[in-house]
Amino acid sequence: MKKSCDFSLASDTEPQSSALGSGGQGSPSKSKFVPHSVTVPIDIRPGQIYLYGEHHSRDEYLQKELDLWATFYAMGVRDLFIEDSYAGAAFLNEWMQADDDEILLRLYDDLEGTMAHSQNALGFYRCIKENFPETVFHGTDVDHQYYSTGERYLNALRDAGQENTDAYAIALENNKQGKRYYELLEKDENAGESYRENCMVHNFIAAYERSGGVCIMGIYGGFHVDQEGENLLDGTPRMAQQLAKQYGERLHTEFEALLI
Repeated sequence: MKKSCDFSLASDTEPQSSALGSGGQGSPSKSKFVPHSVTVPIDIRPGQIYLYGEHHSRDEYLQKELDLWATFYAMGVRDLFIEDSYAGAAFLNEWMQADDDEILLRLYDDLEGTMAHSQNALGFYRCIKENFPETVFHGTDVDHQYYSTGERYLNALRDAGQENTDAYAIALENNKQGKRYYELLEKDENAGESYRENCMVHNFIAAYERSGGVCIMGIYGGFHVDQEGENLLDGTPRMAQQLAKQYGERLHTEFEALLI
C-alpha cells in the first residue's frame, strides 16, 4: 500500500535551473496525496529510455511524475535520471539509506535563493523515499552548486581516501562543468547554454552506460526533452535530439500531452 505524503504546493514565478526539482518561494499551501500508477505503454527491456519533460515548479507535474514513477517502479525499474548534478544525486542516494533527513536538508540549504528551495521539492523526494525505497538517482546536469554541494561531496571522498576512484573523477569533472558554465554565461549566454546542453548529453550517455543499459525513466525540463523544438541559437540540438541520434527508437520522450 502506498503511503500518503506531505506535499507542499508553491507558485512558479521565476524559471530557474534546479538540483532538487523546482518550486517557488512564498507561502505554500499543503495537501496530502498518494502516488498512483498510470496506464502508459512501457517496454521495460534493457536499453529502453523514457524521458518526461516538466514545467519546473508546477505541482501537477510533480504529482504526475510520482504517478509515472509508481508505474515504472511496479514493473521493476529502479534507475531514475534527474536534472541534478552527480554529487546531488549521490547525496540523495546516501539519504535514501539514512534514518533521518539531515542529508536532504543540507542539500535543501545549498539551494537557498533558487526555485528549488521550496517545500514541494522536499515533499517530492520524501514521497519517493517512503513509497519507492529502492530508487537509485542519477544526476546528469552540470553542477550548479559546484561551490557547495559539489565541493562538499569531493571533500567527503578526499576524507575517505577515495581520490583515485571513478566517483571522484566524475564528480570533479561535473564540478568543473558547473564552473565553466557560469563563466561562459557571464560572457555569452548562448555559448553558456549550448555548453550546458552538450554537457548534459555527455553526462547522460556516461551515466546510462554505467547503469548497464537497463530500462530507465528520466525527469528533465521540457526544453531538454522536446525532440521537435528548435535548436539553440548557435545550432546546438537539444538534449533529447542528440540522444535520439545515439539511441534511436530506444529513446521515448513525452512532454505536455502526457504530463499536464
